[in-house]
Amino acid sequence: MSITRTQSVKAPAGVRAPWTTELMAAGAAVAAGLLGWLLLVPLGGIEIAANMGGAVKTVGALDIAITAFGAGVIGLLALRVLERLTARALTVWTVVAVAVLAVSFVGPAMAVSTPAMWALVGLHVLVAGAVIAVGRWSRR
Repeated sequence: MSITRTQSVKAPAGVRAPWTTELMAAGAAVAAGLLGWLLLVPLGGIEIAANMGGAVKTVGALDIAITAFGAGVIGLLALRVLERLTARALTVWTVVAVAVLAVSFVGPAMAVSTPAMWALVGLHVLVAGAVIAVGRWSRR
């Protein structure tokens, strides 16, 4: 009878599995966005709608999930690219992420009502906060 021992192999410090962090950021962004939507729309009674080129579009849970997922993946991919270009990638990325959040407030300006506008601003902040938090946490 022979006993086989398996030994776990740890990745060197600073090495991440492909897509792990990006998917974690996307998942956190989707969770934050959907939680915010759940509190605002079904529980809070706010109808989130925006004027899209003359047509009014209601913003639903699927819209939130798809947009948040994309923001999480693209945001963390941008961080990976910056890590290859500069030693101060995390600082640069954080500043850029906050700037992108500020620019994203153009979208809520198209809301059809003041409550919808503030709801969209809150959702943007929730999603961006989740992406930035995971990006910074994953690099510490």
